[in-house]
Amino acid sequence: MVLYEIFNNQIEKGRSRLTNPVIKRKLDDIAKRLTTLYDLLREEILSPDILQGLHDIAQAMKVGDYNGGIKLHKAVVARGNFSQITSFMPGLKMLMQLSLQYKI
Repeated sequence: MVLYEIFNNQIEKGRSRLTNPVIKRKLDDIAKRLTTLYDLLREEILSPDILQGLHDIAQAMKVGDYNGGIKLHKAVVARGNFSQITSFMPGLKMLMQLSLQYKI
């Protein structure tokens, strides 16, 4: 799963580079939230629009374009089915914000 690899790689980069225990707890929380995303992906529940948005966010994250990823996140949230995305989208946003702030 491409999404799993990119998002988890980013979390692991943060865990290895950052020593602040508060930030490490945030990364642990993000990892838990993304578990819900991976479950939804396995169950093939997410709409094609949300899937495309997640792939776009992942590609932005992969190349380090966190501002672009945050913009894409806003677009997915604006057009997505709230009940499908509410469990994991805040975690993705937090991951991009931490990546941007701490230059992960």
